[in-house]
Amino acid sequence: LIEQFQQQTNLFLVCAFSDPKQGGIGQDYAPPPEFVSPQHRNQMGFSNIPVDGQSQRAMMVRRHLLSYEPELASTPSACTAPFSLSLQLAYRFLEQTGVMPLQVNDAGNWQLGDVEFHPMSKRFGGYRNLNGNSDQIMLNFRMPVPGQHVSLGDVLAGNIEAAMVRDRLILVGYSAPIARDEFDTPYGSMPGIWVHAHMVSQILSAVLDQRPIIRVLPQSGFIPWGDSLWVLGWAMLAGGVTYYLRRRPWLLGGAIALLIFGIYQISVIGLIQGGWLPLIPSVLSVIGVSIVVVVYYARQRG
Repeated sequence: LIEQFQQQTNLFLVCAFSDPKQGGIGQDYAPPPEFVSPQHRNQMGFSNIPVDGQSQRAMMVRRHLLSYEPELASTPSACTAPFSLSLQLAYRFLEQTGVMPLQVNDAGNWQLGDVEFHPMSKRFGGYRNLNGNSDQIMLNFRMPVPGQHVSLGDVLAGNIEAAMVRDRLILVGYSAPIARDEFDTPYGSMPGIWVHAHMVSQILSAVLDQRPIIRVLPQSGFIPWGDSLWVLGWAMLAGGVTYYLRRRPWLLGGAIALLIFGIYQISVIGLIQGGWLPLIPSVLSVIGVSIVVVVYYARQRG
């Protein structure tokens, strides 16, 4: 097996680190001791999948690690691969198609071709305290799943066609429940190998098909001023509508419901286009401002 990896540079192995700040869970998985330093960088990718949630029963995969700095990890790890498996595979595939290079641009972000991957900051959308020294983005899952499933039995029996493999990225891993490699995702429980497939697909689709990567409204450092202006705008609109309709309660109720429905629809359309808009804060601001205006003028009328 080691000889095959030395002869075939398009073969990759995975390792894993246990640094919880970087998405590490459980123990380290070290690379083979026979691997030399160039292979650690060129034929290795870490397989860590970051999860959100405090308990084992409520852990959701929403983020996608691209790279991290092993020397800055809080605990030493035998896994020194700086790039994720998904980034390694996508880069090698895009390299074969002529999309070059993978570089860090002037803004300090990863860039493949014309596509720049903006990393999540410490405050990003609904996140308020992201830690770590890794480059990560939101994982934009897709449906249906990005690939075909072939069992090991079919491979050994020769029941697959060459076209299913030629010029394709092939991920080998467990999908059976007995492997206990399941993750909760927005599309239900999913084996880890399929999560990696979504990650690879996200990078390829962003570069080749201009599929949007989830982003948020503009912000400066830790100040999400874009979200603040968005919520403030809806609050002011709700205040104006409530003021003009304050003496027509049924009409006012319908107008507020229409505003909330509009916020929801805009948020859904924005998410389809890759924009994460503050839905719940906007709805709460509309309801809160409407109540305040109605109560204020009711008290003014005695």
